[in-house]
Amino acid sequence: MCLIAHCIDNDWKLNKRILNFCPIPRHESEEFRRAVERCLVKWGIEYIFTITVDNPSSNNTMVSYLKKRFNNRNGNAT
Repeated sequence: MCLIAHCIDNDWKLNKRILNFCPIPRHESEEFRRAVERCLVKWGIEYIFTITVDNPSSNNTMVSYLKKRFNNRNGNAT
């Protein structure tokens, strides 16, 4: 899995960074969820605007979990 971040800086310039490459032995939502969450926490990312994935069947659970986890972490309602 490759985790990439896109953000716009104060000068309205688009920035793209590869955050992490990590092997995922099984393509299950639990594996993806743990790997993505670890990486986001490690990088200090507190706000997520969008998540783009390539396999909806195994990623829907992960995206729902991350949405709740990061919204709760920041004191926002889900």
